[in-house]
Formats: sequence, structure tokens, C-alpha cells
Amino acid sequence: MKSLSELYMDVTAIKKLAPSSIKYLTALTLFDLSYCGNLKFLPCNMDNLRSLEKLIISGCLRLKLLPRLPSTIRYIDARYCYSLEPSPALVKLSSLLQPYSQWFPYNESSGGVAFTILYRFLQGLLCQKTVNETSTKRKEDEGESITEFQIIIHGFDIPSWLTHQSVGNSISIELPSNWCNCKWMGFAICASASASASASKPIRIGIRARVIALGDTPQNNYVSKLLFGMMPCEDNIWLLYLSRDNWFATVGNGECSQIKVIFETDDSALHVWECGVNLLYEQDVDEFNQTNAQCLIEKLRRD
Repeated sequence: MKSLSELYMDVTAIKKLAPSSIKYLTALTLFDLSYCGNLKFLPCNMDNLRSLEKLIISGCLRLKLLPRLPSTIRYIDARYCYSLEPSPALVKLSSLLQPYSQWFPYNESSGGVAFTILYRFLQGLLCQKTVNETSTKRKEDEGESITEFQIIIHGFDIPSWLTHQSVGNSISIELPSNWCNCKWMGFAICASASASASASKPIRIGIRARVIALGDTPQNNYVSKLLFGMMPCEDNIWLLYLSRDNWFATVGNGECSQIKVIFETDDSALHVWECGVNLLYEQDVDEFNQTNAQCLIEKLRRD
């Protein structure tokens, strides 16, 4: 088991997987549980899968919650996970960020879940950073960690917590002064896309997110790619976290005044309807954690 890198399981097999065996899957990079329709919970000690990079849970219709995941996770496919619950903190945050409408209510099942997964991931990064900074065993010559994180989830509306949004496949924003400070963690980038009704069968589509630095310095850009299957008329939200380390490694030192995000595809069957971008800072994660903890306390009191 220690040499196993990919694991595909059905709901019967996952129920038979003893929690104690998780610790032996040290080389596992891909865990595919897709279409385990009766699966409600994942093993609680999945954070012991210290090499895991991809988690496929699409079609797990009854899956309610995600456990703590390892910081090595880079991609989660959570399409058709209709029972996944967002954080209780979103009850407060969504009411502050986007007023409810009787015609277009806030979509907790897509934007809310993606929000929670992303912020849990960022919280893990902050914890890891704290450990690294305080560890006496850390090597002085240890390089920066390059971190990119992607979530794809069923849905159509761009989450309201992305403060910059635009119709179409591109968006440009002015960056505030001192935006690239020591507390800046990276960019959250999102696209709402659907497959054309003209596609008569499931199709395999590739999509790219190109982030271009604009300003006085020479133009440079960062490109992320995603390949996934889609059904005709299917709506999906692709959320990408681009870390400061990725940005510095590919674009430069951050001395730019604007960025432009463009979503591109080589297949005309895919259409990007909306996109959005947001700058993420360490204090955003702290505020989310505090609000989340308070909401959990209030929920426990009510129960």
C-alpha cells in the first residue's frame, strides 16, 4: 500500500477502508470516489494522506461534509455534491456581501461550499507557514513553496465574495497601493462556464486562466490549465487560488498597477459567462475563522 499512488473506490470499498489503514497510503496522490451516491462522510483522518494532490468526489450526492484535508491538496472536483454544506459563517457573510433577492437568492450550494473549501485550504497554509517559521529544524536554504489550488463545482453564479466581477471571459482591475505587502497571500480567480447545447454527448474540455501583469514594468503573465469532462448544457464554477509564490516565480516582484484575467479555451463548445477576481490577505482568513467559530458556538447553543 505504501507505493500506491492512485486509488479508485466505490461506496462499498470506502466503507470497508479502516481508518487505521489511511496512514499507510503515504504515496497516494489521487483519491477518486466519484459517483459514490450513498457516501455521507469521508474518513476523518484524511489529513494523514500527506502526498495527496487530487480528490475526486463528483457525483457523491449525499456527501455532507469534508474532513480536514492535507495541505498537499491541489485540486478538488466536487461537482454534483448537492448535499455538501458550506460553513455556518456564510450565513453572516453572505448577508453582508450580497443582499438576498426573491428572484436571485445567494447560491449556498456552490459559491458557499467553494468559499469554505478555499478558506480551509488557506487556513492550512497559514498554519504550515507558522510551523515553518518557528521550527528550528527548517533549513536556511529551503526554497519557497509553489502553491496552486483548484476547485470545480456544479453551479452558475460567481460567488459574491469575489469583489471584482465582470460579464464575459475577462476582467481587468486596478490594484490598490501597497497591495503586494507581506500579508498578501495571492489571488482568488473564478469563472462560470457551461457546455454548449450543440454538444450531443459528454465532451472533454480544456480551459486556461491567464493572469497578466500591467503597468510600468514589461508585461508578463501566469497561466493555469484545467482539463475536465462536461455534459451538454452543464454549468460549472472553476475557482483557482494563485499564490504569491507562484506569482513571484513566474511574473516578477509584484510591481504592477493592474492585472487582467482572461479565461481561454480551444473548444467552442465551452462558453465562459462571468468571471471574477479577489486579492486575498492573511487577515481575511483570520476574520473568516473568527466568524466561523462564533457561528458554530451560536449553533451549538441553539441545538
